[in-house]
Amino acid sequence: MLVIAWDAVKESGLTLDFQADAADFLELQLLVDNGEGQFTGPVDIQLHAVPVSGMIEVSGTAEVPIQISCTRCLQEFDTPLRARFELTFVREAPLVHDEADEEIELSADDLGLIEVTGDEIDLR
Repeated sequence: MLVIAWDAVKESGLTLDFQADAADFLELQLLVDNGEGQFTGPVDIQLHAVPVSGMIEVSGTAEVPIQISCTRCLQEFDTPLRARFELTFVREAPLVHDEADEEIELSADDLGLIEVTGDEIDLR
């Protein structure tokens, strides 16, 4: 369940708890590919999505167990890898104006937003 339907996020918000394979996330797979550790279980994700002014704000946490080596003694040990996230998705970047009310061309990425094409938000 790494996809949220845009229309599923109602005024009251949408809360989801689910698990995903670490290999489903490019950044996590890069850690494995670079020999920095091995994931020993699924990624546990809790998130809350709310609509705000034509956008959808998603916040939550992700946690996955990882086995890594101590840099001092090289002994392997297990530890949880945790992250909080806040993401804002838009279907189209909003128009921005300067002080003279001139339109400024900025991309969604320039504004710290993630542009979505279609009706689904891909969380990968």
